[in-house]
Amino acid sequence: MKTFQLTFPSLSRSFFACLLLGSFALGFSGCSKDDDDDDNNNTAPTASNIPPLNDADGVLVAVETKTTVSQFGFTYEQLFGTGVAAFYNSPGATTFVDAGTVSVDDSILQKQTNNSYVWTPQSATNIEGIDFGYPVNWEVTGAGSIPSITKSVTTGFPDLDTITSATNNISSNSSYTLSVADVSNADSVIFQIATAQGNKLVTRPGNTTSYTFSASDMQALGSGSGIIQVAAYNFTWDTYSGKKIYFINEQVVTKTVNIQ
Repeated sequence: MKTFQLTFPSLSRSFFACLLLGSFALGFSGCSKDDDDDDNNNTAPTASNIPPLNDADGVLVAVETKTTVSQFGFTYEQLFGTGVAAFYNSPGATTFVDAGTVSVDDSILQKQTNNSYVWTPQSATNIEGIDFGYPVNWEVTGAGSIPSITKSVTTGFPDLDTITSATNNISSNSSYTLSVADVSNADSVIFQIATAQGNKLVTRPGNTTSYTFSASDMQALGSGSGIIQVAAYNFTWDTYSGKKIYFINEQVVTKTVNIQ
């Protein structure tokens, strides 16, 4: 089963794309993840929460991120919108294929060397990324085995509230609970911690507001600066010329942490 992994907009763009596509097993290298069913005592995800993306011929994702930034004694949320997409040579495969031009809300995604698609800012002054409307509109011209695709996604974005767990002086030898104040309009929620040494994530049902990473999880992440992230997503799908295409709306909240 493919699951979905999210973004760290404050990190490099290559790492950003890696995380965004990685947990859906879309084939980016250099990403590690935990299994959804691990040894921690949390409710496991159910089939109704997580899309069975092993049957997907393509996945298109619209993402809104909210990053809490502290500067000069002020704290504020920085918003950023982006999109990614990938199309497979067969359902469940990890090889991507060309799909022509892909755009979301009139913003064209850039095709990568492995045939995945990622939206990147064309100007350093574009600090808010794609300004998504309602509905979210996707256009794919199609190429080869991938047909042309037009879709207006009306599910709306999930709504995530602020991360409420500690961000400073986190112990690398103790368990850590990552939590948000509230989450709504989500099919699933992903909890993630990433450092230069590693990346731990789990997927849980859409009404979950916290997850506890074990002491062994934290030890594997090492010490130093890192990122904590909670991402909620919902999904829908349609069939085009026999190809099953998933459309995902995602909202992400992110904070930097200090692990000791």
